[in-house]
Amino acid sequence: MNPFPMGTGVKVWLSTGHTDMRCGFPSLALRVQEVLKHDPLSGHLFVFRGRRSDILKIIWHDGLGACLFTGRLEKGRFIWPNVEGGAVPAHADQRDRPCAEARDVATVHLADVQAKIADLKRMERVLKNMIAQCADGTLSECPLIETLFRVPDNVSRIA
Repeated sequence: MNPFPMGTGVKVWLSTGHTDMRCGFPSLALRVQEVLKHDPLSGHLFVFRGRRSDILKIIWHDGLGACLFTGRLEKGRFIWPNVEGGAVPAHADQRDRPCAEARDVATVHLADVQAKIADLKRMERVLKNMIAQCADGTLSECPLIETLFRVPDNVSRIA
């Protein structure tokens, strides 16, 4: 059963970033107006994701009243666009999506993947360097041991 009896003109908007899941319809509607620059009473669905990506809230105004839906994943996370401060449309059928729009989405994902690859390459260089320093076991202080077993400054050691 479809809880959203709507026509083909209704869009689903994903609010980028994360949202405080303590918010109810009034706060989320205000966010739609002020941050997303849309009308929360337009009949479109606006979807918000929590910080841990395991909770969604959807607000919708059916013309008669406000609706707030909540969903939580027991395992896993919702995959979300990595763009700050706005809304992106979600499409149920991607085949009729304009090529320029698909290119924009792919560009955002490519930038995210490239940033993660760069982070991993930096981590690889650091680890290779640490392994090389400890390779012959001649250093009096091994950086691997120091890093792995370092006690944070705000924690006291128990003797």
